[in-house]
Amino acid sequence: MSTLVSGTKNTDYGMYDPPTFGSTIPESDLESVLKEDRSELFRFVHDVYLAFIRHSIINKKLNYGLMALFAFIALYDDPFTRKRNSHRYMIVDEFQDTNPVQMMVCLMTLKEPNLSVVGDWKQSIFGFRHADVDNIRRFEEKLNIFTEFLNDGEERVVFKIPQVKEAVLRENYRSSSQIIDYAFKALGTPMVDKDEPPSVKVNIV
Repeated sequence: MSTLVSGTKNTDYGMYDPPTFGSTIPESDLESVLKEDRSELFRFVHDVYLAFIRHSIINKKLNYGLMALFAFIALYDDPFTRKRNSHRYMIVDEFQDTNPVQMMVCLMTLKEPNLSVVGDWKQSIFGFRHADVDNIRRFEEKLNIFTEFLNDGEERVVFKIPQVKEAVLRENYRSSSQIIDYAFKALGTPMVDKDEPPSVKVNIV
């Protein structure tokens, strides 16, 4: 990896010097976006991404996506890591905002098929982080797809996927009309020139 980010020529990933942080993208690379053959562009993006990973590791500034990716790689490659981090039960909230890597991490860290997920596909907001709402909309199908992928060549999911049990939650206890009314009343209370805001009298039934 070091040869890809040091600024030296690398014949395996393209006939140009890999980019370094703080450098300007060559005009030729920008123009390559418009070409039908984008192989050189793909190599350039590959090198930029590897440079970003190396920079993040050296400076101890891993983002959430990289941490999840490294967790996946460690579990995928090492049976001992999977065994040491295995659990009988797991529950994941806000499952509509998980991505495929996170779902596969769940599968590889379970000893038994005891995965409970909670979510509402209509509230998915993390598409920019590659969240896949189909993780919850097509939950059982995704379980089987990812299990087949993970067990290719080696058993990484140590149980068979059973029939999924679905429980629909129809009662919203967090945002009842009473709570919303009181919240609006609190927001509409004028502030005063004191250290603390005025109290709002609320009668909870």
